[in-house]
Amino acid sequence: MYNNTILNNSVSIADAFNIFFSNIGQNLANNIPVQENCSNPRMTFLEHSIQSSIYLFPVTSTEIENEIDQIKPTKAVGPFSIPIALLKMLKSYLACSIFPPAVSSN
Repeated sequence: MYNNTILNNSVSIADAFNIFFSNIGQNLANNIPVQENCSNPRMTFLEHSIQSSIYLFPVTSTEIENEIDQIKPTKAVGPFSIPIALLKMLKSYLACSIFPPAVSSN
């Protein structure tokens, strides 16, 4: 049933689903209550700006080696076609040589 009409063929049912799902976002947004004295009512849950609060810890060579160790040997090679066995054999070299700016000493 859609708009108080019983739908009994596949085209009208598909059309009703399409209308419902293509409008659900806007319909939900329209049902969010507007709060007084707020320039953007949908953002009231953000009390303070935190634009520069992200900190990424330096990666260690041990972490890189551990990640390489966890790669399953049966996985497909990546976009550079480097065999997993070769990655595992060269993990120490890769961890210390290819990623030096991102790697901190152990």
